[in-house]
Amino acid sequence: MNHHKSIHHPVIRVLLLFTMLCLLMVAVRMSITGSYRYLWLAWNLFLAWLPLIFVIGWRRYAAVRRSTLRSTALLGSWLLFFPNAPYILTDLLHLIKHTPVPAWYDLILLLSFAWTGLLIGFVSLFEVQRFFRFKFGPPAGWAAAVTALGLGSFGVFLGRYGRFNSWDVVTNPFRLSKRVIDMALNPADHTHAFAMMFFFACFLLLSYLTLTTLMRAGAIYEKPDHDA
Repeated sequence: MNHHKSIHHPVIRVLLLFTMLCLLMVAVRMSITGSYRYLWLAWNLFLAWLPLIFVIGWRRYAAVRRSTLRSTALLGSWLLFFPNAPYILTDLLHLIKHTPVPAWYDLILLLSFAWTGLLIGFVSLFEVQRFFRFKFGPPAGWAAAVTALGLGSFGVFLGRYGRFNSWDVVTNPFRLSKRVIDMALNPADHTHAFAMMFFFACFLLLSYLTLTTLMRAGAIYEKPDHDA
């Protein structure tokens, strides 16, 4: 992304269009049913935007990038809120068949939020990976990406099944620490948790690999096929 015009980058514009679609579908559903069901998805999508906003701010302001303390704080905030982006995928669990609107509408609504949240998270992750790659080399970049996806999966589990939020690190650290320590010391008692985190992390990693591979392969498809 351009350092000074990140918010005007075409990718950000597409993400904003997806966000508008998500909010429009919720508004239409509310007008038809008179119900606030799924309105909470707008809040979840806002939380998914926060990691990307942190990255944009970090890339936009040179003073922040030059300060090790500020950069560390901003990247730490990014990692803390990063799970909120893939977390929206788990909101698909709220899909129900019998509603006042067609089931296909709710399915598209939930998929729109899930897809938008996932893309937002991946765009922010790509920027963080690029920073580590340029500063420490490609292996460090991928190590940072894989670590973030693994920790992100852990955060998604804590959010979905532990009912924790990102800010519980500050507002409820003892309860959060107790849960994490218990999982670390008694892994046999949390096989469901570790299975969920493993497969979710695999899904995120393969999805991210697909995205980055398509980005690298883009130049191939832009070239004319002389052999055709």
